[in-house]
Amino acid sequence: MKKRMTITDKITKELREDIINGIYYSDSILTELEISKKFGGSKTPAREALGALCAEGLLERLPNKGYLIKRYSLQELDALLEFRSILENAIIELAIKRATDQEIQKLEAFCDDIDVLDDEELANQCVLLNREFHIRLAMLSKNPFLVSTMANIMDKVRVAMAFDTNTERLMAGHREILEAIRSRDYHEGMRWANRFLRYLPNSLIGRFMDES
Repeated sequence: MKKRMTITDKITKELREDIINGIYYSDSILTELEISKKFGGSKTPAREALGALCAEGLLERLPNKGYLIKRYSLQELDALLEFRSILENAIIELAIKRATDQEIQKLEAFCDDIDVLDDEELANQCVLLNREFHIRLAMLSKNPFLVSTMANIMDKVRVAMAFDTNTERLMAGHREILEAIRSRDYHEGMRWANRFLRYLPNSLIGRFMDES
């Protein structure tokens, strides 16, 4: 039986999506009153939601002021990208071993749906679509802890990279990863899983800033 979503859960989910979509500026101060008014309900579920997003690493609390979008250092971003590569190594390795052809085809159909979007639709939805792809990819591992951890690490990287809007970069590699899994090609899968490590320790930020 599916667990019923509480008001706190609803606020947390919608506020998380707003944050990773770049709705709030990095110096915006969010308050319990503002969030309770925006999403409805009392200040208590707003406070609980803001606290949950602090625990997830998307916000940080300023005593007696409110909440800021979490600021990550270059060293922390390097560590996040390294950890994401480690997660993807595990996910792809397990997916190669455990995913059925039907499950892989289902994720390929999800990519097909993305491909028919026009440029404006893709630009508006690419962040959440990219997140959803990687969550579904993690589900092919049949390990629920990898799924939840990948969702969180992607959200942290999103915030740490100052809400990168490069659609091509965000959506890159999806088909290639699925082809590696479908063909049970471990080495090609690992090549894509480790793609971020090519930019460590410092060149990714320079590349990102140059292209922004």
